Amino acid sequence: MAAINWGLLAKSLVDNETVEEAIARLIAEHNEDETAHLGTGQSLQSHKASEIIDHVVDSIIADKIREREIGVTKLRRDRFLVECFFESLDGYNIFLDGLAELVPDLAYLFMTTGPNGGGFAGVGAGNDTFDWAKNPESEVSLKINQTTLQDATWGIGGNGVGDIVPTGECAIFWLKNNLLYARTQTTGGDDETYIADVDVTIPHIYRIKITSGEKVEYFIDDVLVVTHDDYLGTGTEGNMFFFQIRNGEAEAKEMIVFWANFIQDW
Repeated sequence: MAAINWGLLAKSLVDNETVEEAIARLIAEHNEDETAHLGTGQSLQSHKASEIIDHVVDSIIADKIREREIGVTKLRRDRFLVECFFESLDGYNIFLDGLAELVPDLAYLFMTTGPNGGGFAGVGAGNDTFDWAKNPESEVSLKINQTTLQDATWGIGGNGVGDIVPTGECAIFWLKNNLLYARTQTTGGDDETYIADVDVTIPHIYRIKITSGEKVEYFIDDVLVVTHDDYLGTGTEGNMFFFQIRNGEAEAKEMIVFWANFIQDW
């Protein structure tokens, strides 16, 4: 008997299943088949056998990697890198005023202004290899024990330490009487942006990233909080990182710096 057609779709005389239903059934069976595409030359087998799996650039993010899964043998230092943990203060630029003190420790650097008003403590790391044109980047982990009636700054660049807001070109985080700002100073002018909802009395990781000739980005705990489209210098003058604290009343103010690092292109 000749096949019966319904529209343009052939129908069986012995099976009430329609073509659409058959397609849906076959798709479901395929989805439930755990061996699908594992045959030689098929997509999953080729994926498993590939020496390099080509993901989109920057598509692998940290939360996909289990903690403590990457050993040091898997890391490569392909840029100039300085890491500091303050076992001592040899080689640092230091400024102290009043009864301020610096106490290096195996786990942190303790900075205090002392109990008299106007106390000042500053630490900076300058190096001849610093270069604004090589995408410098600085990161520090710290906390501040008191936040009122004081100034505190930490960042990259500037002409030495001793001025709570450094002279010269620099990019800094600036705590002014309990308010936190990102400030970029250039020869062409300054940008300053308020950063809300940051409790500086608990440890955070503060990072400043310079894209030479383009912009300055400010991160807190790996979250981008401020971008300034400013061009910072072409010279080699400045701190790889610095941290400073000054009190405005007769009460000791304190900063604890856990570690700091600096990185730039060769």
